[in-house]
Amino acid sequence: MSPHFRRLLLQSAAGLAITLLWVLHAAGAIALPAIDSFERWLYDKRLVLTAPRGLDQRVVIIDIDQRSLARDGHWPWRRDRVAALLHILFDEYDVGLVAFDLPFAEADRRSGLMLLEELSRSWLRDDPQFHTVLESLRPALDWDQRLADAMRGRNVLLGYYFSAGTATGAGALPEPIPVLAPRPPAQLPLPRASGYMGIYPPVLEAAAGAGFLDNPAVDPDGVHRRLPLLQLYHGQPYEALALAVVRRLHGSPPLELALRTALRPGQGRLEAVRLGGFRVPVDGAGRVLVPYRGRQGSFPYVSAAAVLEREVDPAVLRDAIVLIGMTNPELAGIRSTPVETAYPGVEIHANLISGILDGRVRYAPDFAVPLELLLLAVLGVLLTVLLPQIPPLWSLLLTGGLAVGVTGLNLYFWIGRGQVVPLGSSYLLIGLLFVLYMVLGFMRERHLKGRLAERFGQYVPPALVERMSESPDQEYGFSGESRDMTVLFADLRGFTGIAETMEPHELTRFMHEWLTPMTRIIHRHGGTVDKYMGDCVMAFWGAPLPDPEHAAHALDAAMEMLAEIPRLNRQFARRGWPQLRLGIGVNSGEMRVGNMGSEFRVTYTVLGDAVNLGSRLESLTLRYGVPIIVGAAVRAKAPAYEYIELDRVRVKGKRTPVSIYYPLGVKGLVAPELIAEAEQYRRALAHYLRQEWEPAERIFAHLAQGGHFQQLYQIYLDRIAHYRAEPPGPGWSGVFTDTRE
Repeated sequence: MSPHFRRLLLQSAAGLAITLLWVLHAAGAIALPAIDSFERWLYDKRLVLTAPRGLDQRVVIIDIDQRSLARDGHWPWRRDRVAALLHILFDEYDVGLVAFDLPFAEADRRSGLMLLEELSRSWLRDDPQFHTVLESLRPALDWDQRLADAMRGRNVLLGYYFSAGTATGAGALPEPIPVLAPRPPAQLPLPRASGYMGIYPPVLEAAAGAGFLDNPAVDPDGVHRRLPLLQLYHGQPYEALALAVVRRLHGSPPLELALRTALRPGQGRLEAVRLGGFRVPVDGAGRVLVPYRGRQGSFPYVSAAAVLEREVDPAVLRDAIVLIGMTNPELAGIRSTPVETAYPGVEIHANLISGILDGRVRYAPDFAVPLELLLLAVLGVLLTVLLPQIPPLWSLLLTGGLAVGVTGLNLYFWIGRGQVVPLGSSYLLIGLLFVLYMVLGFMRERHLKGRLAERFGQYVPPALVERMSESPDQEYGFSGESRDMTVLFADLRGFTGIAETMEPHELTRFMHEWLTPMTRIIHRHGGTVDKYMGDCVMAFWGAPLPDPEHAAHALDAAMEMLAEIPRLNRQFARRGWPQLRLGIGVNSGEMRVGNMGSEFRVTYTVLGDAVNLGSRLESLTLRYGVPIIVGAAVRAKAPAYEYIELDRVRVKGKRTPVSIYYPLGVKGLVAPELIAEAEQYRRALAHYLRQEWEPAERIFAHLAQGGHFQQLYQIYLDRIAHYRAEPPGPGWSGVFTDTRE
């Protein structure tokens, strides 16, 4: 198995494992609280962004505010004052319905009536006059009765509380609501209460109905997102205040329970409740998502004091649904909601009433979970397959596109169909897989860059290493391959004598001072240092990165190295060090490049006949008295230079002769006198190759008197003298055989 395939396999396994966790969470097999928390947060944001806003004039909240408390005292008020409030609302403002978000669990004992009745039964039981006075005062002092009288025959609904505890508080419960259902409500998974704080019986008897105020369906984060429409007590159904209001507005019809179809009879789950022409979708536990209109103040607020003092515009209250409650944070039930962290409980009822009347109650459809499972599976597999194989920019575009697509699909259900489909799990899966593969890619890239730097940093130019790191997946010939390349050998002349005259530590400094600038020049021209062999530098061009101009770059480096020698010699002279003389051989051709060596040591190097010839050319520089010699392939691949042909030689180990050249310099920049000398040399060489010894000798002798390449000229003068004595014969081609090791 290749490393690349193994890497993809491991990365795919990681992505699929994360996807599986998400799928198991969506299926309910495991719990991942972070996903649930994020899902709730996204639900809140969608709710806030798409809320209808604006005032709903149909529902008015009568607020027992600070002004009202300052006018009529702290809460609870005397029941006769509450009765007076009801009379004003119905008789003078002609409201349609009043519902109390306030309990009336016990009798009002503050009028003194109960004390007088106790006296009539004890100390004053035999006083007829006292009994007469008591009966005359009773209508004025029986504030509970006055409240009951104010409610009787009117659309007044009261509130009460259920509890999960075993203790039952004061008061009584209303009658269970009539329910039409395929199964008894007691068989449905509705919230079950074991206790209650009810309503004072005389007051309850006079009311048109009642609904519970508590919410046993608060989410784990304490936010009121949903409210149960029904609760069971002793197996009997009771309705929430908001549902009681809507039912009362439509004549208190029986409540119909619609069940989802099930594979087995008697196992269907609750799907919706119906009353009159309204269908309210609920979850299996009878809970409804509260359709918030917006922040606090989405409904008209009126001070109770303003009502009692007749200051309210009649148009505000006429035919209105009135909810009486408290918004004082110190006294009222303040709730945390998706739209606001401190929200009056009375306005929660107002939102639910408004949403039921408008048909704005959202719900989670039956296909929500299957759709979530399908989306997670598709997203997980798609991202797992593609992200490890595409560049970061495309990864970002892919994940962004998928997130936009998932968002659009979700908003289609949310806005277009009023359905709540999970979104957070898809977002988190997309984001987590993106981050995972970006981190893995970054770590792998850093690892590969480190390996490249480790392998090449010592002998490859930093700029070249940086280019290689942009595509670290490439092998760069590590395993070995044949390429057309150029090799350079640079050797110090007379190094043995130099080493004998210097102390070891000084020799070390000497080598460092001349190798460093030479290496810097090689790197500057894109070369790779193969090795240092004592006083010799070996470098090559065309690997690890391809270089179409490898011959020209190598020759440029060689010429700059020669130009650097005079500067180094001046520096060395000041230190009392020997002067440098350099010989360079440059050759191009097919070479084998890659990691080569044994199980104990491996090095990145080049091998081949072309490499060997480069080394031979460097050694020939001493014979011909020139600082640099290049092969014919270099001359062909670097036409920007002016050359002279030095000789045709058959080097040790090669049967085929080769032409060797000396580069005079870049065309157009060579001194005219050197160009003229080169032209004379070419004429002399042509005579020599035609065995025209006399004109060849004459020109070589002239050049030897003051020319630039006197050692070269003397070589040919010596050969001419030899061939005059021993003619080479008719098949001679001018090839000289170099027999040196």
